[in-house]
Amino acid sequence: MNKLLDGRAGIITGAASGIGRAAAILFAQEGAKVIVSDVNDEMGNETVELVRKEGGEAYYFHCDVANEENVKELVDFAIEKFGKLDWAYNNAGVIPFENALIHETHTDLFRKVLDINIMGVYYCMKYEIPHMLEAGGSIVNCCSINSVRVTRGTSSYGTSKYGEYGLTQCAALDYGKLNIRINAVGPGPTMTPMLEASASAHPEVITALKATIPDGRVAEAVELANAALFLLSDLGNHINGQLVLVDGGQSCNM
Repeated sequence: MNKLLDGRAGIITGAASGIGRAAAILFAQEGAKVIVSDVNDEMGNETVELVRKEGGEAYYFHCDVANEENVKELVDFAIEKFGKLDWAYNNAGVIPFENALIHETHTDLFRKVLDINIMGVYYCMKYEIPHMLEAGGSIVNCCSINSVRVTRGTSSYGTSKYGEYGLTQCAALDYGKLNIRINAVGPGPTMTPMLEASASAHPEVITALKATIPDGRVAEAVELANAALFLLSDLGNHINGQLVLVDGGQSCNM
């Protein structure tokens, strides 16, 4: 049976842990060559080793997606290693540890969230797309359930994720005719290291969160990776400009 990304080369940002790490391992199992990117070098290199244990080809590159030159260097590194770029999973993002009304927010933090969650995705696509113009390709951006509905006290995150989805749709419209599909996945609550730490410190919060999800549980990171894999592969070859929510139906309950 053919693997879904057999021989196809690509980049995953934010791949040191959580959804990005799960995607790197899964995509490699499906035949992909992977550039693992993050700002956490130790854990990023751990992801590379996990991919290689699965028999995959992977390399690590330190990249702060809020730094345009750094993103350009990342894409150049991928071309140097693989000679092509077939797909990209722009997964890196930040959730601010600030729950505040707009007049109480810190401007520097607000700007940082936009720099990573919107400008970071913009930079990634700006430098990835030129390498897909000749042969085509597929891009998935990691948006959020907060790309379609917001949560009180999270203006920076909600603004960034609505903006990221808008950017995804604009790019899909512009490049669909050039055989480049651009979609997004939208995680609901997902069991990543950040949520695991929160669950350990505040189990009552996680219990309340699960009560808002129809199937009564939070997602596993690999379930988001599965959705991204589908969109990047030929199985999703007539899907463009869409946001696939992986939230257990939570968005129906808000």
